[in-house]
Order: sequence, then structure tokens, then C-alpha cells
Amino acid sequence: MKLLVKSPLLAKLPASVILHHLKSGCFSAEQYAKGSVVFMEGECCDTLKIIVSGSLAADSIDEHGNFLTVSAFDFGCGVGGNLIFLDEPIFPLTIMAAEDCVLLSIGRETLFSLLCEYPDFLRQYLRFTGMHAYRLNDKIKAYTKRSIRENVLLFLERERQVQQSSKIKLRTSKKAMAEQLGIQRSSLSRELAKMRADGLIDFDAGSITILGGDPVLNRQGSVPQGR
Repeated sequence: MKLLVKSPLLAKLPASVILHHLKSGCFSAEQYAKGSVVFMEGECCDTLKIIVSGSLAADSIDEHGNFLTVSAFDFGCGVGGNLIFLDEPIFPLTIMAAEDCVLLSIGRETLFSLLCEYPDFLRQYLRFTGMHAYRLNDKIKAYTKRSIRENVLLFLERERQVQQSSKIKLRTSKKAMAEQLGIQRSSLSRELAKMRADGLIDFDAGSITILGGDPVLNRQGSVPQGR
């Protein structure tokens, strides 16, 4: 119960309402082990699932059977909120548990009643679904319109500005970095190797060093762009 009321979305509901719906079965807690499928691509969305603990990932599967993480969800996020009230609420991607997680499931009619009765809950729900749509759209545009090298260079430049250093300490694994950029881990490794061969960067297990100034400026001119 303590985790539920800390959720940014559920915090907009009275604690007594949450407790009542738990006891009545209108809210149900579900556990998923790491790697479990929560929603399969093409499945109908008839519930909102709010992450109480753990995290989820929206994955696309390519023709070779490789998974590409398109979007990630962590504590407090609601999955299915942008689909549940559509005429054809079909998941376009597979949603999987990125780690062991607990989800709170709310059916469509229960959710609709709560949105009608509690304006603050409605406002937060609209905010969450809008933010998710914006981030997903931004990621898709970045993935489809820019080369792998351009995405890596922009990532490095953002980190250089934040860390105020040309030697960028990686705050996540290269696998997580690849997921953030919307590419495969192997594709990132190949591009980093090409960029090192071109004299743009050097790197080790925990850091990437930018060589020769602003990495974004190096996109212009004769530097080859890898895909």
C-alpha cells in the first residue's frame, strides 16, 4: 500500500479509494519475472497496468529475431493508458518485464469511473499519456531520420556538456546506452570501433573520450556516417 500511494499517478486518488478497490478486486496486483511477456504485439489492451516495482520495456522484434527496445517504463508509469480507450486498442509492440516486477492492473470501466470522479487523477493521467507519446515520437524520429553515428555524436555532446569534460564517464552499461539510442548493442559496438578508427573518439569499459573538439561539428565535412 505504501508503494501505491507513492506512485505519481495513484497519489492523486484518496488512499481509502485505493484500499477499497484492492479489497473489491477492481485493482489487482500481478507479479512478472524478468523476461516475461506482459502484453504481446497485436494483443488487445483492456487494462491499465501501473508499475509498482521493477521496470518494463516495449520491444520490437526484427526479421532476424533480435529485440530492439523502443521505450522503457519504470516505477509509477502506466502501460496501456494511451491505447485503452481507442476503438481498436491493439498493442503495436511487445511489452516485457525488464526485471522482476509488480504491476497494479485496473480494468477499463473502473479506470473510466475514476477518471470521471477525480479531476486531479484525470489531469495526471492525461499528463502521463501525453509525455509517453511525446517521448516515443521523439525516439522514433531520432531513430528513423538520423544515422547511428549522428545519434551517438549527439549523445556524446549532451554528456560532454553535462559532465563538463571530453572524457565522458558512462553512467550506464553500453547495452543500456544502445537501448537509449534505439539500436542493437552489436551495432553500437561496431560504430564506436569505426569512430575510434576515424580518430573521433577513444574508449574503454567505463568511459568514452572525445578527440578533436565538438563531436557534433565533426558530422559536417568528410567524416563518414555509419549505419
